[in-house]
Amino acid sequence: MMKATLAALMMVLSASVASAADDWNALAIDDDTMTVGMAVDQPSKEAAEALAKSECLKEGAKGCGTVVSREGGCLALSRNASGSSLGYGMEDTIQETVAEALKQCADGGKYEGCTVHSNMCASN
Repeated sequence: MMKATLAALMMVLSASVASAADDWNALAIDDDTMTVGMAVDQPSKEAAEALAKSECLKEGAKGCGTVVSREGGCLALSRNASGSSLGYGMEDTIQETVAEALKQCADGGKYEGCTVHSNMCASN
């Protein structure tokens, strides 16, 4: 009985990991204007990057490049109050992702007042 339950649990976990393979996230930034576009839950890396760039351009930016893309996980964006610093995180959990975004924004204490402006996770 225990082996059957363990085998069933392993199958469920394997299936959830396999389904995460279709959950791509991406972030695009225009370095001149600090404009950002984000995409979550896209079917491929290419689709996520294209959507993130499109979202960035929709905001009026002209030079949106993909900063990062990854399969599954979470995405967060933070800025300081003046908008002079930007941080992003792409980690496995929302807690790790937000912490990384805030850390990047603060840049070792160089910038203060960083807050998270967007955060989301793939639905894997």
